[in-house]
Amino acid sequence: GFSQGQIDWWHGLIMIILLLGYIALAANQRSEAFAVEGDAPAIQAIGAGMITLFLIVGFAAILGGSELLVSGSVGLAEQLGIPNEIIGLTVIAIGTSLPEMATTFTAAWQRNTQLCFGNVIGSNLFNISGIAGLTALVAPLPISDDLLAIDLPILVATTLMLSVMMLWGRPIGRMTGFLLAAGYAAFIGMRVLSIVP
Repeated sequence: GFSQGQIDWWHGLIMIILLLGYIALAANQRSEAFAVEGDAPAIQAIGAGMITLFLIVGFAAILGGSELLVSGSVGLAEQLGIPNEIIGLTVIAIGTSLPEMATTFTAAWQRNTQLCFGNVIGSNLFNISGIAGLTALVAPLPISDDLLAIDLPILVATTLMLSVMMLWGRPIGRMTGFLLAAGYAAFIGMRVLSIVP
């Protein structure tokens, strides 16, 4: 288990069950976005066949793009002599987050804050519970000491801070956004310096 420094298969199973429970709970709740008149006809006009095709093509593109991203990043790290951890913290982390960033920026520009938070929270929940859970079912995931001592506490602290702000109904303004971005840059810099020999 976590005491042995790894996430075992049964941890992954619990993560997946919790994620499925969250999805079921969210699906049962009425959302303002789906309650807006005119949305349903627009979706129905596409047709179930086209929607299915979009899903298949999108899924295939994600799989192919993920393979290219990982192989290219590892190759780049080997060519430049850069540790894989640095590539993972920068190129892969930012590259895999670009779809969420694009969606969030678009939603923020349209003043759709519910979609912004839903996208960010949903993406993180799926990454932590879904991806880590499914991977742990295939093979145990080792947990480094740095992850437990540095990364995890920072993740928990940031999540708690944002949760408190949302529960209190306090808006996340430009200054808060700047501080969050600066904090992320500082975190990346600190981790890179700790990894570089």
